[in-house]
Amino acid sequence: MNDPRTWKTRQPLISVVVATRNRAETLRSTLAAMQDLLPREGWELIVVDNASTDHTASVLVSVQARLPLVALYEAHPGKSRAINYALGSTRGRLVIFTDDDVRPARSWLLEYERAYHEHPSVNIFCGPIRCVFPTEAPDWLANCPHASPLFGRFEPQSAEGFLTPGWLPFGGNFAVRSRSLQGMRLNENLGPPRPIMGEDTDLLLRLTGQSPNIVYMPGAGVNHCIRPEQLVPASAFERAFVCGTSIVAVMDTIDIVPSLPVHVDAEEQVFNLGADLSYSYGQIYQLSRRGDDPRLKTLAEHISALNWSGDPALLGSRARLWLAQNPEHVPDAARPAFLEVVESSRELAMSLSTAPEAAEA
Repeated sequence: MNDPRTWKTRQPLISVVVATRNRAETLRSTLAAMQDLLPREGWELIVVDNASTDHTASVLVSVQARLPLVALYEAHPGKSRAINYALGSTRGRLVIFTDDDVRPARSWLLEYERAYHEHPSVNIFCGPIRCVFPTEAPDWLANCPHASPLFGRFEPQSAEGFLTPGWLPFGGNFAVRSRSLQGMRLNENLGPPRPIMGEDTDLLLRLTGQSPNIVYMPGAGVNHCIRPEQLVPASAFERAFVCGTSIVAVMDTIDIVPSLPVHVDAEEQVFNLGADLSYSYGQIYQLSRRGDDPRLKTLAEHISALNWSGDPALLGSRARLWLAQNPEHVPDAARPAFLEVVESSRELAMSLSTAPEAAEA
């Protein structure tokens, strides 16, 4: 039932929580999709405007008559802080975590309602996250080896049932019984704009430590709308590096793609190589801060096997800067070319900074 007349009086079964910051039009599309949801039981949608400077506030006002909306404002930037603020206002017995750039299936809430009742002993539920790319994006991006960390794709299995041990859902589409969230909050030292992500993973690790089973529902899917700026190689490589640092910092594990696709065109080859290098170097960076770790050798061997030429353009900016300061982590065969380009760039930057200003015309 999605009758606006009952929203204020019914006790919600479900609370959906969303944090948003400076993505007003993206948020507008997400809220439009949520107006098509078909829940049988009461629900509420809690959206926290995390110190936006665009017209997010007016977007929220424009949908208040069409959604069971609770609009909140958090003045201090930080996604985890905003979500924690939302959690203090939830009334539902099941809390769904999602993002401001998704389009849920019409059956989304129905599927979560059903799972809530059919699995009374389970505390965590989740569904797939499918990526929707801009029309100009090449087809191969949807299945690139790093689509999961880069674009949030999550489709671990086809059948409904318990999630395979070791798998954890992503922050764009999972739910937790509110009874399990008592005393639990996101770590505010993780997540945007912090340099380490994985605030959702950290929460789920703590939750599964108490109750390990997670029910996966293929019908409770959302589409994650990828923005054009996310496809720019420099941006993608930077995110890959951050994802690499985060998997080590939050999960204390490493993640290596066994092999990259072969017999592909040059654009795909460059993108896959750059993403893999940046992802791997993110892990090396984070491990190196701990001192001598045997996993560093495993990652170094993986990078050497990629036959990277040393071109710094295949790295995110943080990876380039760190490797310029720690060139011993560049494979021997690639190091001369890498250092030559880095040094040339440094000399160019110095010459520009010391050049006399042009006289006014």
